Amino acid sequence: MKQSYFRFIMVLTMILMGNLAVATMVDGTAGMGNEAPPTPEFLPIVRVPFGQLIDFDDMIAPGAFDETIALTDEYLGMGLAFSGPLPGDGGGVLNEDGNFGVSGFSAPNFLAFNCHASFMDGHTPEGPERLDFPVQVTVVSALVGSGSGAGFNLTLHAYDDSGNLVDSNSLILTNVMQELSVESFGISYVVFGQDSPCVWILDDLGFDLGPVANERVTWSGVKSLYR
Repeated sequence: MKQSYFRFIMVLTMILMGNLAVATMVDGTAGMGNEAPPTPEFLPIVRVPFGQLIDFDDMIAPGAFDETIALTDEYLGMGLAFSGPLPGDGGGVLNEDGNFGVSGFSAPNFLAFNCHASFMDGHTPEGPERLDFPVQVTVVSALVGSGSGAGFNLTLHAYDDSGNLVDSNSLILTNVMQELSVESFGISYVVFGQDSPCVWILDDLGFDLGPVANERVTWSGVKSLYR
């Protein structure tokens, strides 16, 4: 009887250990039996230099959503604030251990989204993601991609301080990062993914500061540049 009991315990332990062995982090969450997607090859993208570039690599980030919270005003000193569809929701900074099956980001960190996951405070890492610029900008660009969300459309809309749409762009997500950008005078905020896919990542966010909206170009002002 004792021998049968110990044999049962040993078998159960082996089963549990086997299940733990195949529990793999995928898209920022751990799941039994999941396999990390293969990382595709990537050819570097040649991009125009930006006045400000945020690669999210200036902080220590976890690989799982349940170990962090949504990004908000951490980069306010560089000229922008992040927010999601509801307070506490939005993208979170993760590292490459989250296994999103995407190549082309600047390792190790990126801004990540997964509408099926939860942050450590219970909120949801989902889009759309809004970026507000206290000082207006003229161009906003980022690299975006998705492994499990490949084939979905991702939009980027730019607005002025009155909420008027001033430019928009979109692309089909792939597992290799692509550049998505907008450009216009007087951009006050942008929104990534108004019809947001569930799982995607964003990295290497660049933007250029522009003139303030209430400044007006006058002939005397033009002449003063050449004095």
